[in-house]
Amino acid sequence: MSVGRPRLAVFCRAPRPGRTKTRLIPGLGEAGAAAFSIALLLDLAARLDAPGWDRELWVADERDRGPIGALAGDARVRVQTGADLGERMLSCIADGAEAGRPATVIVGSDCPGIDPETVEAALLALDDADAVVCPSGDGGYGLVAARRALPSLFAGIDWGTPEVCEQTRTAAVRTGIRLAEPCAVDDVDRPDDLARLAGDLAATGNPTALGRTRAILGTVDGVPPD
Repeated sequence: MSVGRPRLAVFCRAPRPGRTKTRLIPGLGEAGAAAFSIALLLDLAARLDAPGWDRELWVADERDRGPIGALAGDARVRVQTGADLGERMLSCIADGAEAGRPATVIVGSDCPGIDPETVEAALLALDDADAVVCPSGDGGYGLVAARRALPSLFAGIDWGTPEVCEQTRTAAVRTGIRLAEPCAVDDVDRPDDLARLAGDLAATGNPTALGRTRAILGTVDGVPPD
């Protein structure tokens, strides 16, 4: 691991049937929703295993370290700290800055559209911005990046609501933070997202893209096969 390289932190949690991806349970069942979260994480981690940064998996709490560590391969597993998502992301960015990282990029494990080009675009945008977010269709964002801790960007946000990204923009304007949005990304939270993702995968024409995720989608009623 080179401290001189950016940190790519994948925020994730251990899959627990009945408690993981609960909004997908109607389409996948409890065990299927948990398996789907694993597939998304493993496909994303493999896709973002690139030489330009150090990839780490940041779990929600200490109980998740063991289960995620068993899946992580050679990726380092860290534990998030903070009372809410904003504090957890701020702590991760602050830790990177204190360690001498040139930048920290945080991504969600349920964003199958994030690829190395997305991360590279975020890092490039930091040349002219203080922070970067990639909005998602649910009103939040699936990627945030910064070179240093920016507490005001994460304070007073109603996490888990459709207002997250707009409130973040407002906070940036209010506090003079230069915020860039180089691209949008999609996450997978609702049953309708499964059909959309299946269509996106079919349109790529690449049968190996998101292989684990693709295999689970093929078992879902109402989702067209490739």
